Amino acid sequence: MSSKLTLSINESVVRRAKQYARAHGKSLSKVIEQYLLYVTQDELPPTEITEEVARLSDTLPASLVERDLKYEYLAEKYLRD
Repeated sequence: MSSKLTLSINESVVRRAKQYARAHGKSLSKVIEQYLLYVTQDELPPTEITEEVARLSDTLPASLVERDLKYEYLAEKYLRD
């Protein structure tokens, strides 16, 4: 069963959202419905790790952790001379 909903959203956001929906072959209502369904789920659906992702993850050294990557990125971005 569908229900009507009135929202007040900034015009530029609406314009970009309509472009996004059109580019993905969906109505804006469907995009918003899918987003609301996603954010209201109690649990995120399980994510399947593809063979390519598994293969790529094997190439990283075991000592490399996410925090190190974030630090390196931020250091390069903000601490360059």
